Amino acid sequence: MTRRTRLVALSPLIACSVTLCPYAAATATAAPQAPAIPSCTVEPFPGAADHVVNVKGSGFGGKVVVKETSGKKEVTVEATAEGTFKAAALPAGSYAAVPYGSQTQSYPCTQTGGKAETEGDDAKAEYDKGFQFAFQQIKANCQATQPKTTGEVDPNWQKGYDKGAELAANTFCKGQSVNPKAGKSAEWVKGYDFAFGRIQASCQATPPKTTGQVDPEWQAGYDKGAGDAAAKFCTQAP
Repeated sequence: MTRRTRLVALSPLIACSVTLCPYAAATATAAPQAPAIPSCTVEPFPGAADHVVNVKGSGFGGKVVVKETSGKKEVTVEATAEGTFKAAALPAGSYAAVPYGSQTQSYPCTQTGGKAETEGDDAKAEYDKGFQFAFQQIKANCQATQPKTTGEVDPNWQKGYDKGAELAANTFCKGQSVNPKAGKSAEWVKGYDFAFGRIQASCQATPPKTTGQVDPEWQAGYDKGAGDAAAKFCTQAP
């Protein structure tokens, strides 16, 4: 092959290096990205330790069904245009995210978070029950009160109830008319009702005398009930 022939043969390669090759390289780098793999996490609800959680996810499209793996809770949420979603204030548990209508796809959520500040498995279980009951009750209805019972309430359940009701009221009931008895213990409610009724009937009523020690919860409820009734029915406090 002559020198002229070799130069002619190489000229397409030289031309490629000047014009076509940069285009080819740019085309290669512009290849479409693979779709994001759906994933989700379970995170503690602020202030609720392990008792209430938020479930967050990414890589989804359209509606997403967030399922508690034991089947106790299930909610449907809408993913954003970016593919993210958030299901807030759910009972603590293990969750999975399922694209709406899918029978085969399910994405278990990874768990993060701390531990409840209670001692002993039995105490923790009762605290959790009370917390969950109150939180969901007040979340659904800011006017809800603790159900009355004829038996003795477990003190750990009561502690959980009080904390759950307080957190739910502060989270969901801001700016709403909240029942003053919402989230209070049974003894507190008894004291409140007793005082409210007495002051409503007579602004001159005074606390009943007793020879025994008064339950502090009852007394706290009495004081609040008397104050509320006096403000509503009396021109001056009793």
